[in-house]
Amino acid sequence: MTRIAALIGKGGRLPAILECVERLRDRAEVRLVISYKKESPGVELAREKGIESVCMYWGGWKKEGKGREEFCREVARILTERHIDLVVMAGWDVILSKEYFDGFSGKTMNIHPSLLPAFAGFH
Repeated sequence: MTRIAALIGKGGRLPAILECVERLRDRAEVRLVISYKKESPGVELAREKGIESVCMYWGGWKKEGKGREEFCREVARILTERHIDLVVMAGWDVILSKEYFDGFSGKTMNIHPSLLPAFAGFH
């Protein structure tokens, strides 16, 4: 069974992810949803469906003087503790650090909601 985590913002793409994974119920399941927002409708949806979910407010980390590397290490720690096999980034707007990819290289995919390379994003 492939254990999937969805990293989201508000969670607009989460219903489609859950629907797709539901079709694979004997091979995969969404075990965890993490949002970088203070509040997220996607987190609420996940909780309604009995999926563990966490709001890790990125803005709060920055206000406390903590850096992106620390934030990414905490995300990786949470994913590792839950034995996540695949991470799907869907609306996750925090650039992940090297520390994150030390543990999840080859296990992370990003859903990019625009045409590439014309609209590549910030960096």
